[in-house]
Amino acid sequence: PHDRALARQTAARIAADGFIPWVSDAALGSIGVGTIEPVARRVLVLYNGDEAPALNYANAHRYLQMPLNHLGYVTDYADVRQGLPQQAWPDRYAGVVTWFSGFMPLARRQEVGQWLAARIDDGLPLAIVGDFGLVPERSLARRLGLARSEAPQLPLRASGQHAMMGLEAPPPLPSQQLDLPRLTPAMAQQSTPLITFDDARGQRLTGGAITPWGGFILDPDVLTEIPGTDSARWIVDPFAFVQQALRLPPLPVPDTTTENGRRLLLAHVDGDGFNSLAEFPGSPPAAQVLLQQVFEKYRIPQTMSVIEAEVAPDGLSPQLSPRLEAIARAMFKLPHLEIGNHTYSHPFLWDLSVKHGIFDDGSEAATSLKIPGYQMNLEREIVGSSQYINTRLAPPGKRVVLLQWSGDTAPSAEALAITARAGLLNLNGGDTAISRNNPSLTAIGAFGIRKGGQLQVYAPITNENIYTHLWSGPFYGFERVLETFQMTDQPRRIKPVGIYYHTYSASKPAALKALHKVYDWALAQPLHPVHASEFARKVQDFYSFAIARDGEAWRLRGQGRLRTLRLPPALGQPDPGASQGIAGWRPGAEGAYLHLSGASATLRTRSTAATTPPRPYLYDANARLLDWQASADGQRTELRLQGHMPLEFSLAQARACQVRAGQHTLSPLSGPSPAEVQRYRLPDVAAALEILCPAR
Repeated sequence: PHDRALARQTAARIAADGFIPWVSDAALGSIGVGTIEPVARRVLVLYNGDEAPALNYANAHRYLQMPLNHLGYVTDYADVRQGLPQQAWPDRYAGVVTWFSGFMPLARRQEVGQWLAARIDDGLPLAIVGDFGLVPERSLARRLGLARSEAPQLPLRASGQHAMMGLEAPPPLPSQQLDLPRLTPAMAQQSTPLITFDDARGQRLTGGAITPWGGFILDPDVLTEIPGTDSARWIVDPFAFVQQALRLPPLPVPDTTTENGRRLLLAHVDGDGFNSLAEFPGSPPAAQVLLQQVFEKYRIPQTMSVIEAEVAPDGLSPQLSPRLEAIARAMFKLPHLEIGNHTYSHPFLWDLSVKHGIFDDGSEAATSLKIPGYQMNLEREIVGSSQYINTRLAPPGKRVVLLQWSGDTAPSAEALAITARAGLLNLNGGDTAISRNNPSLTAIGAFGIRKGGQLQVYAPITNENIYTHLWSGPFYGFERVLETFQMTDQPRRIKPVGIYYHTYSASKPAALKALHKVYDWALAQPLHPVHASEFARKVQDFYSFAIARDGEAWRLRGQGRLRTLRLPPALGQPDPGASQGIAGWRPGAEGAYLHLSGASATLRTRSTAATTPPRPYLYDANARLLDWQASADGQRTELRLQGHMPLEFSLAQARACQVRAGQHTLSPLSGPSPAEVQRYRLPDVAAALEILCPAR
């Protein structure tokens, strides 16, 4: 099962004899190879659960998953304390990563060492980050090409540094590099060193290298923590390291940031402070200010949630409840608002078996809002509160669609499973807060986290609580989220624009002013507005999206929610005439953003030098593409767009064509635009369009 090269050769021989091939192992335990070969998009990550209170806080998840996600890969985690998967083959895994911060439990070292040696024998690339976690025994050391070194004789001298080192901080002084390995002469000859040091006797120590079996980068040359803060800086470029160590090939990347060439925009609100009295004349509830000053003004897709205990008659504010429930009903009647749920008692700790440090006192206030006689119950928090909203607050035909995690936003696998069984999507967590004050990739979170087969979807950007220093001021601090929006777009578009805050942001004039500044900025950008639930479904689709090679073509298939793939420049440009299900593309900083017209597509690419007869294609749009039908000669194209805002779209290579909406011919907008691109605008949120072109 590990010999994919032989499987491909066998499939080619069968195909040459005129048969449709499919080659697997005798036990049919591996994904077969035929004329179509699925691309392995999963990376297996080994970690030691003793090093973090939960997977959410493990270094591999906090720091390394984001670069892997951005490159198109899904992470599976294995805690070495609990055993290792036996079927870790190249048919489903692109590679294995380990991130240890010291020795793993003694009882696990031999098994883990043997397991890693077997993966190297299988040809699965291995990337070691931080520490080896063990002293490699002879067999593993031989495969890794490590030689026993003598104790370094000081002073040490830095003797080499690769270009991928020193990304956000310089490597530490050589005097700190005392526990580094020495490569055998043969391995050193075949490897590309990342950072090396020579001791006084000329012994060369290697802190990192790209090797024939993968690569390694060891502490203290991985990242550095800034004393007195929770911030860190990458020393090694994580994108370059994992790509080279795991031999990750360029592939069309399923992208959750963009649709139809425009960056996504979503806004969602946690219900905290719904019952707070705002600092405005008459002391209205903050929820009323939010309704009148934000939701009724900015009619873009938004998601609003409530905490049942803050709003309900038997909750914390019984005298205010009739007024609060009326405000919630008015909010949920707005057609551009979808309904979220922020639980019954707002748990601060979702998994009481996890040690959280500052919450170790076990007090009731440390687990949820203080509700007399109540003990936390997951069914009550998730299902019961959703029923309350659906029966008392939601208008007919509208229901809760999203569970918005509260507190530590680290739900257990059980909480995730209950949410899924209730038919709810979920969102929150991730803590993306990169800014000019903390300009590091370590401040950008992953897409989500899987526990027990269930997926928690992270919010794209963190909320105003972080920018206001846990709501201690400055209360206008949320305006700094604009820095986060910009720094997650350039030089890489890693996240959509996510406006995420609490109801209490409408309780103070400075905070409300910051909200207006953020909304006004977002509406001035050429974005693609979606509901938070639409984004959550795209992340779900990312985790299951299938990519396969079909000769020189790519087969692409998802659930139909995620419709954008990012095409690295190394793969050329899309060839629309030879592709199916590709409606167009738009150039980006990391390659073209491809627009799929449905759940599946066949993509063929060409070199930029190649020329094909010009035919119109969709350049960008602020709406979803419901249909795209192009005639074989390119003279007639029919498309349908459905969005949340008045339609804006652009077509490329259509200057000689007539664009019609119903019985009306559309005129392109004036103003600057790329060559061969024409922009259009309609007052409607949906339209059926025709592109009629002369014979070419």
